[in-house]
Amino acid sequence: MSTAERTLSTPTLPSRLQAAMSVLAREASALLDALLQPGKVLTEVEQMGKLLVAANALDERDPGRATLLRRRASTIGLN
Repeated sequence: MSTAERTLSTPTLPSRLQAAMSVLAREASALLDALLQPGKVLTEVEQMGKLLVAANALDERDPGRATLLRRRASTIGLN
């Protein structure tokens, strides 16, 4: 097998520059989505706030449930 064949057949890992550019593109896309749909962002922030208030109220009575609510709040908007 020639060097060229090995190079083409071996999956190459993305370089650090490619990875950085990919992250930058995803961030730019998220920013554009937020700018085009401000109502969606506000709704998500309100949901997060309500979950965090509920988690704070449950903290002493049910810490496990409070942790679950905080975890749910932290993932809103990542979908």
